[in-house]
Amino acid sequence: MNYIIDPSVFYWINVFGILQTVCAIVGGILLSAGICFCVAYFYYRDDTTKRVYDEKKRYYVDIPDKDKLDRIHDFLTSMKICFVLGVILMVSSIFIPGKVTSVEMLIAHTATFDNVNMTVDGIKDLVDYIVTAIKSAV
Repeated sequence: MNYIIDPSVFYWINVFGILQTVCAIVGGILLSAGICFCVAYFYYRDDTTKRVYDEKKRYYVDIPDKDKLDRIHDFLTSMKICFVLGVILMVSSIFIPGKVTSVEMLIAHTATFDNVNMTVDGIKDLVDYIVTAIKSAV
């Protein structure tokens, strides 16, 4: 049996539609997470020192807090990763064709002048058959 359109094409059209939706949702979530990391970064970036009482000098000294600096570095890394992945997924969801676009592309691919001429010839033959059948019945 020779198919004009392979049935697996319709399966892949549905897969692309789902993939487009998933990329858009995950990209939006990652961009939102990146914004949350950005807010957390601005909250923690000013508080990178801790006050320690110096016994010899008899007053408090501000020293860098390694844990807070590591946390800020982790926030920055997470923020960059979320933004980059989110933008990549959002852009890819734009360029992955949806179901309607895929069907339109499939029709445009299979609608050739030869196919149109065959269809017109088939319709002419069908109309001629109907006319002869009506004439013979009367």
